[in-house]
Amino acid sequence: MLDFGHTLVNYEADEAALLESYRDIHAYLGMAGISREPIPDDLMLQVFRRLSEVITQSYTDGQIEELDCLAIYDDAFRHLGYHLDRELLHKVLELDHRALASQFEVPEATLETLHQIRSRGFRVGIVSNATPTGSVMRHDLEVLGLAELIDAASYSSEVGYRKPHPRIYMSVTEALGVRPEACLFVGDRVKEDVIGSQALGMRAVLSHEFRQEDPASAQPTAVIKSFPELLAVLDWLEKPGARRSAAGGRRQRPSA
Repeated sequence: MLDFGHTLVNYEADEAALLESYRDIHAYLGMAGISREPIPDDLMLQVFRRLSEVITQSYTDGQIEELDCLAIYDDAFRHLGYHLDRELLHKVLELDHRALASQFEVPEATLETLHQIRSRGFRVGIVSNATPTGSVMRHDLEVLGLAELIDAASYSSEVGYRKPHPRIYMSVTEALGVRPEACLFVGDRVKEDVIGSQALGMRAVLSHEFRQEDPASAQPTAVIKSFPELLAVLDWLEKPGARRSAAGGRRQRPSA
């Protein structure tokens, strides 16, 4: 199983590029008549900053329940003096995330590695802490060329809980039809991706490709500097005795 942001893709946005891509959203809001005044050129950038503050603070506070995406968009617009109905908020959320996702790119080496993993018979799942709705996150998989390489995906916005809550991991193990002990989890966060998955019996790999969290007292199976290094980890796990199920003592092919 894989984390999404900062594991498969560098989940960072350049504000100058965002400002350029927000023009279409501003035009849409202007036609929707949300204000008698012209829409400020930086309106969506202000919304983006407000959302980032709220989401970051929720993580700082250790909140395990996922935020209601529409509610925080509503709060951000109201904070700036605009009132959008639910249908319009939904559309703006979709357009806003697509503007953000337009800056993302999965490295070609990562895509090739995923193809190799699939060709070796591994099933692949995504477990991601994501405030945007599952539908817009699945759109990301389509535009990034990942959809055909993923067997199951679960997002905290759908499950209601963020990693390291066990429910979000289990939703994917159930979809893949495997026990947690037969899974290998790969992600960039120590608490959410290493410790959280290990608590369920999974092995865990810490990725340092885009972010570099210190594993400290955690004990990941491996630390990789780039996604293709995962192939060597899988090779090692397939050696006799390296990977055994907790129940039967037989080697199992893990889900990446």
